[in-house]
Amino acid sequence: MAASAILLVDVAYDGLAALELSQRHPHELTLLDKIQSMNAVRLYGHLERVQADTIGVLVKAFTTGTVHVASRAGIRQLLSKPAEFGRRIPLITEAAGTP
Repeated sequence: MAASAILLVDVAYDGLAALELSQRHPHELTLLDKIQSMNAVRLYGHLERVQADTIGVLVKAFTTGTVHVASRAGIRQLLSKPAEFGRRIPLITEAAGTP
């Protein structure tokens, strides 16, 4: 029987709310999509300064340039749109280093 995990999820609809949430409690994984008021890669840089151990996964219609920028920012995984999350869970868990 596979072990089950309890996942707690916070949702932020803009960059400021995401930064506020990051100061309340740690996040093991940060899943970033288009967010109002801030570039997602730049937001991840701010989040990582507050929580150095957070793992970044970017969901986006991306180009080669985006891949390089995201990689330099420390984002571990890129998920292309449209993101079918049922199929993407293995990539997310791989990025998080969980079985």
